[in-house]
Amino acid sequence: MKFQKTLDIWAIDREEIAKKLQPGQWVTAGGARGVYCGVKPGGTVVVMWEGNAKGRGPRGYSWYRRMLMAYAKGEGLR
Repeated sequence: MKFQKTLDIWAIDREEIAKKLQPGQWVTAGGARGVYCGVKPGGTVVVMWEGNAKGRGPRGYSWYRRMLMAYAKGEGLR
């Protein structure tokens, strides 16, 4: 997929989110900014919100991002 500018996920139909966005894409929702991680098999949209990612303890930002990317794919948490 091609790079896209930050998108407002509230402006996209739920069915189109998985088709239009790629994991790692910056998104917004109601002014909050985050990284799109994917859509779970049950349809839940997973986003790593910027404020939640800060200060993730000793494992840090990279671990939190990997964990949410795996969670979005339906894989076990590590």
